[in-house]
Amino acid sequence: MIKSIVVASDLSPRSEHALHRALRLAAQHDAALTIVYVVDDDLPAHLAKMMREAAEPELARQVAALSDRPVTIKVLDGDPKQLVRSEIKELDADLLVVGTHRPRPILDLLFSTTVEQIVRDSRRPVLLVKEPVTGDYERLLVGVDLSPACAAALRFGTGLAPGAQVDTFHGVSVPFSGHGRVRISRLELDAHLDEAQAALDDWWGGLDLPGTSPAPRAEEGGRGPLLAAKLATGRPDLVVVGAHGRAALSPTLLGGFTHELIIDPPTDLLVVRR
Repeated sequence: MIKSIVVASDLSPRSEHALHRALRLAAQHDAALTIVYVVDDDLPAHLAKMMREAAEPELARQVAALSDRPVTIKVLDGDPKQLVRSEIKELDADLLVVGTHRPRPILDLLFSTTVEQIVRDSRRPVLLVKEPVTGDYERLLVGVDLSPACAAALRFGTGLAPGAQVDTFHGVSVPFSGHGRVRISRLELDAHLDEAQAALDDWWGGLDLPGTSPAPRAEEGGRGPLLAAKLATGRPDLVVVGAHGRAALSPTLLGGFTHELIIDPPTDLLVVRR
């Protein structure tokens, strides 16, 4: 059950999409909503003062244009990543909602974005909102990898959007398939996929998900190509992923697949860590 939602805003149009989605989810789940705006304490004092004074009335204006639901607005001074994390902990929020970041083609190759750092540091689910809001979520797409993080993502995603159609996919890497001169036979390929399907069915059977969640089928291929194919045919309005913890020396603590989705999400993206 979702009782408390935090939405982080920087007053940009991207954040306004996030605010609209957060308001709609708060109404759908009858949850308390807190809007957090952080004035960076590295700014010159006069600019920080101007932004601080303008933020609350502007956020109140945005809320009034979208909903009559009561909200709490907090304008804070400091480091955005630390303060957003602190507010989530203090409020015991069930969900953080943020807008997608402004694309930075070169810098994104070298440095993690503020959005990614917030997702990485948050132990609570994070919803990245890319698209304008036209209604409740209707079509979810979930990549399945038999991990605890994926199980948590499935449970939270189906709870976030009850009644939505859920599509799943499970990619299987088949040894030697299509690589070099060594190729496996069709019989060997089918046997490998049957083994993967048996493991998938066993894992799926222990999840206790709503009846709207069909069991996935094991398919040959990587997660990226399979995701692209599902996006092209199913047109989901929310992609759901479970993010895995990685070793300290890893380039991204979220895993490469999740990292790429955050940098350039194909649609709204829900990231759930366990």
